[in-house]
This record gives sequence, C-alpha cells and structure tokens, in this order.
Amino acid sequence: MEEFKVSCIIPAYNAEKSLPELLESVEAQNYENLEIVVVNDGSTDGTWDVIQEWVKKDPRIVPVNKENGGVGSARNAGLDVATGDFICFFDADDYVYPRAIERYVKRMSQEPVIMAIGKIQVVHMNERHVIKATERLGDNHNIRKYTKSLNWSLSLCNKCFRRDLIEKDHLRFNDTRHGEDAVFVMTYVHSNEGKIRGIPSLVYRYVKKSFADEMSLSKRIDVGAIESIKSNMAEIIRIVDKSIEADRAYYAETTELTPEQIATKLDNIESYRSNLFRRFVNSTVLNVYYRYIWNTEDGVFPILKDLYKEYMSNMLEEDKETVYTQHEDLRLRDGMMDKEALAADPILTVAVSDVLPADKAAKLVSGYYNQSFPAFELVVSKAAAAEVPEVLSERKNYHVIDASGDSFKKAALNAAKGKYIIFTDDFLVPSTSTILEMTQFIKEKKCSFVSGVIKYWDENEKKLSSLLTYSMLSGEKEKGRMTDKDLELCDSTVWGNKIFVADALRKSDAFSRRSGKKDCLRKLMKELSHEFYPGNVFISDFSGMTLDKRLGILDKAMILAKKVSSNKQSEK
Repeated sequence: MEEFKVSCIIPAYNAEKSLPELLESVEAQNYENLEIVVVNDGSTDGTWDVIQEWVKKDPRIVPVNKENGGVGSARNAGLDVATGDFICFFDADDYVYPRAIERYVKRMSQEPVIMAIGKIQVVHMNERHVIKATERLGDNHNIRKYTKSLNWSLSLCNKCFRRDLIEKDHLRFNDTRHGEDAVFVMTYVHSNEGKIRGIPSLVYRYVKKSFADEMSLSKRIDVGAIESIKSNMAEIIRIVDKSIEADRAYYAETTELTPEQIATKLDNIESYRSNLFRRFVNSTVLNVYYRYIWNTEDGVFPILKDLYKEYMSNMLEEDKETVYTQHEDLRLRDGMMDKEALAADPILTVAVSDVLPADKAAKLVSGYYNQSFPAFELVVSKAAAAEVPEVLSERKNYHVIDASGDSFKKAALNAAKGKYIIFTDDFLVPSTSTILEMTQFIKEKKCSFVSGVIKYWDENEKKLSSLLTYSMLSGEKEKGRMTDKDLELCDSTVWGNKIFVADALRKSDAFSRRSGKKDCLRKLMKELSHEFYPGNVFISDFSGMTLDKRLGILDKAMILAKKVSSNKQSEK
C-alpha cells in the first residue's frame, strides 16, 4: 500500500505558534510515503524560520516561500509542486489524527474511488464535538455526488483527492478569500465519475479561535466578504445545475431504466438541489453572517436580504419550513429584519451594571456582540459605559441609562423592550450559542427564569476549567450528599448566568427591595419557577475559589468539599 505517495499541502500565514503541532501530527503518521508541502504565504512572523527548521528534521518536507496572496493562492502553489498520487489539504492551526493518511490510502486504492471523506472533530477551548455531516459521510460507504450530506461538508481538510483528476482539468482555487474551498470540492465532485468512500473514524481536528480571540473588539464583517461568498455560491450553483442538466438529458434518452426508476432519480435530484439552497441559507447567509448582523458594515444587509430571498425561492416547501423552525428566533416568515427593526423589537434585554469595572464592561459588551443571537438590546449603566468604544456604543441596539447601584436593575427592567432580560453584575460572557439555546430552553420549559453553567477561562493554560457547583448542577460530576437546595444556594449569588421572563419580574416585588442585598436572588428562586440549563456555558474570568470568596460563600464551598469527601469514604 505504501507504493502510493500522498502529498499533504499546508498553507501557513503567521502560524509560527501553531504550525509545529500540526507538523508533528503529520510527521507522526504511520504511513510514511508522504510529501509534506508547506507554503509560507508571505508571513510577517517567524513562520518561514519554523519551516526551515523542520526541513532539517524531515527530508519529506518541501518548503515553498511566496508573497502573501491568500489561502487559495498558497494551496495553488502547493499543487504546482506536488508529485503525489493523492492530495490532502491541512491548515496550519489544526491537527491530523493518527493513522488518518493510512485510512485515506486504504480507501483511495480501491478503484474507481475518486475521494475519501473522514470525520472532523471541532475543538473550542476544551470542549469538543464531531460535525454531524462528516459523521454521516464517514459512516457512508457509498457516497454519490447527489448525497445531501456533501452539501453540508465542503471543507477540504477531511478529504483525500486523486492528483491525476485534479490535473486533468488543471483544477485550482480561485482568488477569492471566502468559500473558494467549497467551489474546489464541488467542481471536483461534479466533474469526475467514480465512487466516494467514507472513513468511519476521526481524521481531522479543527481548532476554533480561543475565548481571547473571540472577544476582539475589531471583529467586523465587510461588504467584500459577503460579495466574495456570493460569487462563490453562484459558481457552485452553476456547477451543480450543469451536472443536473446533463443527468436529466441522459434520463430523457435512456432505455436502461424504468419510468418509475427515472422518476425517483429526478425527485432525488430536485430534493438535493433544494437541500443545497437550504445549506446556503442556513450555514452561510444566516449562521455565518446574519446572526452577527451587528458586526457588519451597513452595505452587507441588503446583499444578505437579496440572497436569502433568491435562495428561499429555489427551495421545496419542506426545506423552507425547516429554515423557519430551525431559526425561530430570527422571525423569518415575514422576511429578514434589518438593524432598525431588530433594535425596535428585541427579544432579549442585556442590562450591564455599574458593578462591573468600566474596562470589563467594555469587554462584556463586545462579547455579547460576538454571540449568535442578534435580537437583543443593551441597556448600560452610565458608569459602566465609560470605556465602551464608539464602534459599539453607536449601534442602534445600545442604550445608556443614568442609573447605578441598587436602583439600576429596576431602571433597566423599566427601560427593557425585550421579552427576556439578563442582568450582568459579573464578567460572565456567553459562548457563541449560549443565549440562543437558553432562550429556546426557557420557552420550552415555560418557566420564569433559567440559569446556565459557568466555567472559568484560564488565560495561562488557554482552556476552560469547571466550577464545582456548576459541574454538579449540569450533571458533569456527581452531587454526592449535596442537595439541589445546597447547589441553588451557591448559584443564587450570581445574576449574570440567568435569563428572566421580564414580565415575571415586573409582577414580583423583587426590585421594591434593595437589589444589592444578597438574599434578593434567593427570594426570587423561591418565588419564581426556574430551571437549570446544562448545555452551553457562560465564561468567567474568576476561579471557583475567587468566586467563593467574593460572594461570601467560602463556608459553603468548604461544607461542599466535606460532604463530597464524606460520601467517597462511605462508598469505600
């Protein structure tokens, strides 16, 4: 089997920190007949030096140094020098699983296989999940060009290609910077006849940006990005429609199939095409761009709106309904809402208290703009707003109120337009999907508020650490002898991980008391129906011990530790 050479093409731009781990994972593959083409795409850090050092250690590495031109041009430079029978593409900040290449070659050496596809694991901080579409494809031994799951897995990095088929049409990446990989994959699949085999194993780990990177205040989506993806989606539609047209012409002439068989195949093609447009709407127009509409330039929304309308018109009714139900929070049945409409009719109010230092309040505001639930408004205490940059404070859903201290929560509740409200006394930033999932959860449970998991971001270790109370509440760890009331007592000192139904608070007398008192939230927990959501998390900048000391429940933590210890001893 080692008679086949595999060329691994790795574009690298300013990747001096991440590239060594990726190269280690490739070098450690038990399949040794490799050509490792590493392309330095005009890096301004020490990436080229790292590549040169690795060349000394491994003669299989082929270094390419070029001016910056984007990831597509770097991959093209790799293809131009590659000599292998098979081609794999890896990114410089990810990881290739052991034996992945061996598994690729085993599948690819079975004629007439044109592509092998494995499973991708996504790592975000220290949380992991397998992409569902790649799981379905990996378990499928007979993938065809009209297999719907292919629409949802257009990444290069879990696939192995035949170089002779790439060179047959001199297939290369276009010069855009968004979606060019999907065009490459679709062109390859619809230009070549042959089987596509799944690999029922993890082959690739995609490492998402860290918490610190996601908190960047400079995150902005420009018109160029959406124009680029628009162009590439149009090209994919052209490729697929050309393939469909050829197949329809064949079915119109063939005598090898019964009319019933032909009707079934034509129905499958129509369903596949509709599914492709749903993929464009769901995974690109909505999840990549519209859910982050507050971070877009003003010219982006009209383009998104037109794309949404065009793509929805190409879907079957069942696919349209799936879009509506999967994105219920976006209220799409009457079309997409622009920023003015979202600001006028938010679902959630985020109240940012002056208890937070101004610098942390600014980071918290940025964190809310970087999560995936766009139907929110910010009501910020004047003191907390002091360091919020203009790029955020000028947004239409951002409001400052002149209230502070114990009166702030009542003033924020009075000003709130959202059905739900969250009070942020602490630096607790929701992860990407936390707010979306918790608003769905509170609606499903029909309760007055929900509380979420808190984890601690360790900046030195670059990972999330669990807080004991929330590990027990979420079921991650056993409760031991702790009761639900014990755990709720610990949780009752934190406001920022809870989403309330605003009218439920208005009907209570919660804020006729002094909201700064420690027992205020505890009383609400006794009076109002509530649930704990064990899914996505809020990320804090304090450790469990810091939290315990600051909230005055260190004695509770000690009791907790004793009970857990006692429980372990009794089990022995």
